[in-house]
Amino acid sequence: MDEKKPFPLPPRNPHTHANHRREVLLQVTLPLLITILLLVAAVLGVNLGDNTQVHRWANASLILLLIPVLFFSLLFLAILAMLVYAISRLLGILPPYARLTQDLFSQMEFKVKKAADAAVEPALRLHAAKAGWQAFTRRGQKTPPRQPGVATTADSGLARTSPSQEE
Repeated sequence: MDEKKPFPLPPRNPHTHANHRREVLLQVTLPLLITILLLVAAVLGVNLGDNTQVHRWANASLILLLIPVLFFSLLFLAILAMLVYAISRLLGILPPYARLTQDLFSQMEFKVKKAADAAVEPALRLHAAKAGWQAFTRRGQKTPPRQPGVATTADSGLARTSPSQEE
């Protein structure tokens, strides 16, 4: 009875989707096909050799040595296949929601920046008015020339000493 309305998902960007498909082809599918072709060529190259008695015993020994390796490789291959399947399912589900999340955080960033700017604005206006008033009142005054050894406000509180005081 309580049917939830499906959440409206924004449409995919066709340009980035086409770029993604091209990258998957070049970075995943093509290297995988090349590796499979190289493995098939290697297997065919090994099997085309001559069959002498030494080769038979070597092949039998190799098979016995490779059985445990193949078992564990098959186990890891099954785990990898399950992970690939799970990730492919997630890639079909997550991108629209990830985009919605990114848009939400973008809106939050905008609102936080706006609130921070609004919080600082009174202080900035006060400092600007104070600086303007100081500049206005200083207009008619001449600034005295600097004397060596005398501290000013520009010296950031550090008084200079004259050479005669250092001795």
